[in-house]
Amino acid sequence: MNHMNTATQLLREFEIPLDIAVQRAVCDFLGISDDDVITVPNKEKYYRPENSPEAHEELREVFNLMRQLNVQGVTGDALCRSERGGSSFIETLHGALADLVEQLPDGHLRYVELGPEPIKTIEIMRSLLDAGVVIDSYTAVDINPASSAIMHEAVSKLLPVDKIDFITADYHNLDSLSFGVGDAPVLATMLGFQEGNESPYRMAQFFRRVLSQGDVLLAEMQLLPTADWRAIFEFYSNDLMRRFSKIGFQRIFGEIESEYGVVLVPVPLEICGSGFVAVTTERIRASGELKDKIFISNYCIKYTLGDFRRIRGFDGTFRIISQRVTGDGSVGFQLAERR
Repeated sequence: MNHMNTATQLLREFEIPLDIAVQRAVCDFLGISDDDVITVPNKEKYYRPENSPEAHEELREVFNLMRQLNVQGVTGDALCRSERGGSSFIETLHGALADLVEQLPDGHLRYVELGPEPIKTIEIMRSLLDAGVVIDSYTAVDINPASSAIMHEAVSKLLPVDKIDFITADYHNLDSLSFGVGDAPVLATMLGFQEGNESPYRMAQFFRRVLSQGDVLLAEMQLLPTADWRAIFEFYSNDLMRRFSKIGFQRIFGEIESEYGVVLVPVPLEICGSGFVAVTTERIRASGELKDKIFISNYCIKYTLGDFRRIRGFDGTFRIISQRVTGDGSVGFQLAERR
């Protein structure tokens, strides 16, 4: 049996659904029972097949919150530098793009964005175009339909409209044929720490399915620094993240009062063995003899730098091209080629 099949068999034997692992970890951390912690799949919190103006407005706000976070990242010259210096967030991203340009055989690519957002996308496109890269096509994939018109408007300033496509779907339902065909390799991007929202094994299966030999994956991850974890808690203390949590809560429970919280808890993980997950919560205060309820509004794995390499290369499907990290060690950009 080859290495990849052996790894796959072992992972299937020990896989634990991430939402269940997170729920148990929060219960253990807070010393409460499973009945007091409520969690639902992310796509139920941030997407529903509704056409009401209220639902659409909420989805637009979710999209705009992520855009505002990326404005802070792209325009902050010192963001993610340490007290001793090092690369800022935007410098680290540009370094990863320079590594990408060196890998392109003839300067052409097909750009596929998994979870689009215009600020970082336009920054990436401009950098690639300025470096002489030819973008043959752009495909955005998002379960949130509110992003389609905004992305079309933004990207059409850099590419002809006949090169732009948008897929409104759960990206797990796609395969490599979903992005069309072409001679140029695909550059697939998953930015904004999205990969940390799901188990490493499930994401490995997904990337293996949708990318073909020679395609390249650019992933962004918020990392767990060796010693100083302040950057993680500062990120989740941001007013934008607080609002993001509240929208997910209110789409399930309506307009009732809740209190925001953040915990960093250890969970078992395939491939890595164990790791830490940042969990945002909304506490519903009870009265009388009733107990408080904790709603998990979001969760995201915070891999170490070593784990970031481990999850990509565990079964030999991907070859890591480069891995660049910000000066404070809190954000990493990784390029990997599909073998």
